[in-house]
Amino acid sequence: MAEFNRKRLMRGGLGGVSGLTVRIILQLLQIPVLYSAWSVELASAWLVIWTLPSYMTLTVASFSSAGGNLAVAAKRAGDIQGVRAAYRATQRSIILSNILMVGAVLLLSPYMIDRHALGVDAATLNWTFALLGLFVMVRVQGATQDLIYRYGEDYGTYNMIESISSLGELAVMAVVVNSTHNLAVMPLALTAFRLCVYLGISLNARRRWPEVFEPADKELVDRNFRAALVPFFGFLAMPMLFAVNLQGYSLLVANGFGAAVFSTFLTMRTLTRMVDQVCAATGKVLFYEFSYLDFEKSKDMAVSVCGTVVLVQALIGSVYPLGLLLLGRPVHHLWTAGKVAFSPELVVIFGLAGVLRAIADPMYSILSTRNAHTRVTGIYLASSLAALALAWLLTRWHASMVEVAACVVLAELSNLLAGYYFAARMFRMPLNRFVPSLLRLGAQRLKSMPGSVKRKLQANGQAS
Repeated sequence: MAEFNRKRLMRGGLGGVSGLTVRIILQLLQIPVLYSAWSVELASAWLVIWTLPSYMTLTVASFSSAGGNLAVAAKRAGDIQGVRAAYRATQRSIILSNILMVGAVLLLSPYMIDRHALGVDAATLNWTFALLGLFVMVRVQGATQDLIYRYGEDYGTYNMIESISSLGELAVMAVVVNSTHNLAVMPLALTAFRLCVYLGISLNARRRWPEVFEPADKELVDRNFRAALVPFFGFLAMPMLFAVNLQGYSLLVANGFGAAVFSTFLTMRTLTRMVDQVCAATGKVLFYEFSYLDFEKSKDMAVSVCGTVVLVQALIGSVYPLGLLLLGRPVHHLWTAGKVAFSPELVVIFGLAGVLRAIADPMYSILSTRNAHTRVTGIYLASSLAALALAWLLTRWHASMVEVAACVVLAELSNLLAGYYFAARMFRMPLNRFVPSLLRLGAQRLKSMPGSVKRKLQANGQAS
């Protein structure tokens, strides 16, 4: 298996760009679509409720990442039985987690949403949550298909299909919003759409890689399941982190400050976190490609590529919020149809948190390719819960919404420190040597890129 296959990388990059483009479109259009036909109260209610399954379905990446690492390693070793065992172990984990997650949300949902503050009657809310549980069960099944496409070195195609499907979800939302004011219809329609997508992807995977679907040795499946259990939980912690750092603060602000302030909080966070989509797309390709790389033989290349991504994302993460401070007010006014206030203080807070995430994400990507990410996510989760607890105390002490939101910066800082520490250990380098090497090699690679591109163009021209 080639370490950096150009065709695979180009297809993966195209999938990453398509995913980035679609995520930006969704971030920009979802709120206008909802507010165009629904009241502020109803739209806000859906946005609060929708964050629950949207982060729960991130377990798709959790299972496919840990299981996919095992499948890629098995394929590298020429072990098709190991690939099948990784696939079956991933299926088993999905079934168990589906039961636990959906059950937990259904039990806790009455305590997570203040229906009186959002103006939703109890019957509608109950039906909405029940149908959201069904949506999650269908959506998370995609984890196994992601694993198979990754095994087939065609993860870019899977990501492009997912991007198109996400646009389809937005179209479904637009139809529902303009057809009914019944909140429960939305998850029902989305579930039907996602079921069709899953069936189509599954049939295509079975046609292209039928060897993965053949029976697997039960003992080997059990062994793979046990081997991946800790990494599964490490990846599974990421949706929990998103739930804490996004949904947790959303619930605090929605229940503590009312719908109008929550709308400001949510729209400012959405607009400011747009840069996260760039980092997520880059990190995803970095993760996939680094999983094929032998770090023992290519340590300098791995460090230089990682350093390049750190420098580029640091620049993007810094420039974007500065642009919002200068130009964001009229954009926000147009985007929200003038119904929501603009907050430069929130741009500064979310912008700082975004920069910390941008330079921490490459460390997580490189650690997770070897299922060595669990300790980092554990530290990140613990600090996020502590920061959220502080935010809750601040709401009890009648602090401002800006002061409550600022707590998230503490969690991002802890993630940054933990990520660099464990990445340095993985490369068997002291931290005080790893960080300078990362920046030096990354800067050298950036400087050499224009010349490298020029030489490739000249070579292509001579070949023609």
